[in-house]
Amino acid sequence: MTLPKRLYLLALPALLAAVSCESGARARQRAFLEAGHQLQRQAAPPSHDALHGELALFIERDIARVLERTRLQGEKDLDLYRKIWRIGSAAALLGGTSGTIASNDGLRFGLSGVGLAAALGGFVLWQVRTHDVADCKAFLELNEKDLRAWERVTLRASPEPVARDVWEEYLAKTAAIRRHETCLRMRE
Repeated sequence: MTLPKRLYLLALPALLAAVSCESGARARQRAFLEAGHQLQRQAAPPSHDALHGELALFIERDIARVLERTRLQGEKDLDLYRKIWRIGSAAALLGGTSGTIASNDGLRFGLSGVGLAAALGGFVLWQVRTHDVADCKAFLELNEKDLRAWERVTLRASPEPVARDVWEEYLAKTAAIRRHETCLRMRE
């Protein structure tokens, strides 16, 4: 068995464990969100004034916090994958131009190939991850506008309780925002 195959065999269990831990964490997060949603549905509807305050807090604390995390995650991903690209490109350049390994074609082509694969892999991973971050950001910005418009149309200044269907609509909107798949990673 060659060295690269051994490395793949050693890395595969770690990769599978990481993926299963992430999916398990997301499943627990979804279950927690669903339990909170069910508890809120069982509660009595708040007053219009209280719902105004709750909606303002949801936008300020939840949406704004996740939007900030998407910005930070985008910067972090860009920095990481830029480093991977640089290292891969340097290895490819070293493999192609080094005089000490020029006599060994296998080593020269191997190092160049590994370097190019790392550079390309870093770019592809960056594209995938930034797509998720951009999707989450766009989703949150759109839904923030939607919630503000819903508030202007539906809620009024009043100490009276909101209707049950208005309360359920609010809960459905906020639950959908909290459960959005590409934003779950930002909430962890």
